[in-house]
Amino acid sequence: SNALAFTASSVLPPALESGQGNVRHNPDRAHDELVRLGATFPSKMRLLQVWGPRPYLPHPRPVSDLIVKQLRPLGLTIEVVETRDSAEFYEVVARGDYDFALAGWIADTADPADFLEALLSSELVPEKGRANSIRSNLSRLRSPAMDAALKRHRESPSAESRGAVMALVQSEAPLVPLMYGPTIYVNSRRVRNFTPPAIGFPSFAQIEIVD
Repeated sequence: SNALAFTASSVLPPALESGQGNVRHNPDRAHDELVRLGATFPSKMRLLQVWGPRPYLPHPRPVSDLIVKQLRPLGLTIEVVETRDSAEFYEVVARGDYDFALAGWIADTADPADFLEALLSSELVPEKGRANSIRSNLSRLRSPAMDAALKRHRESPSAESRGAVMALVQSEAPLVPLMYGPTIYVNSRRVRNFTPPAIGFPSFAQIEIVD
């Protein structure tokens, strides 16, 4: 209900798909599942926070603090790791010196396969010594089943092949989508023929300015 963000139920943003997300906030079920699995955790875990305000996350630190607060009843003690800039952030990513990462991804094409591969492909898992190369699979999921599903969706894009990828995301839970950030445009009554694009930058070729 917040105009600055929309609760996410899927890895993919609404502009790329609809109706396939079923992620829900359910702390009681999470607790029961951890008990059932007999899960144990280190005495302290590290949450790597994106380096500064991003379009999908204008205020990273309050979100980090809320995540820490929500996970504490599950038995997790978490230290928030802040970074000065993107270079330091990706240095930590390349070292693998984190347990969780609070970050996001901005769609630069209208192809859902591009978005899913960026977040889930084994080829894009961060590696030591490659801090200068953006390796976007911050969850570090390495799954032959996921790679095969991504390949099928790339070769034969359809709701069915995309659904297979989303089913694996649901079962493996390598990441948890939190929110979708909006794209905001400031307009004027003098502007004519402006159509906000769903993805990317607007075209100004058809815009007219009237007195």
